[in-house]
Amino acid sequence: MTLWNEFEHDEGSKIADMISTASLIIALRVKVTTFNILSFTTRYSFGILISPPLPDDLSFKQWFTLNKEEIQNLLNAKTYSDANCLLPPPNEEDIKAISTFQASFPIQKAAWVQGTVKLAYGFTKYWTTACVNCYKIVNADIDWIIHCPSCKQQSEVELRC
Repeated sequence: MTLWNEFEHDEGSKIADMISTASLIIALRVKVTTFNILSFTTRYSFGILISPPLPDDLSFKQWFTLNKEEIQNLLNAKTYSDANCLLPPPNEEDIKAISTFQASFPIQKAAWVQGTVKLAYGFTKYWTTACVNCYKIVNADIDWIIHCPSCKQQSEVELRC
């Protein structure tokens, strides 16, 4: 989890102090992005709840206790930065034709769609330059070493399609 600005100091210090206790963190009104492989970004009027009071019938602690070893293995393997683990390729039977997906859209909100990409006429730039660490677009030559404005890391620049 990366927190910026005032969240780094306020919520970040609370989370750092209690990380060994495996406290529950609930993020409200966030969306998934591809920043730094896969992450969350906040929306207007979002919230972060750290160890909120929960009814006894919710068994998060029990789930964590049962899965603690597997969670530790995933953290040790750094699966949070492995795109194939976070978003594995679909099974062949899960890939939909566009016509099939459109018919099922009122029921199914997400699907793997197979098709052919065609660029609009006159579009000539097929690539951009990006930070090697976070993949954010940067205006730099590929032989440069930069200090990325997004991830704040020293980075090489690579071509991305």
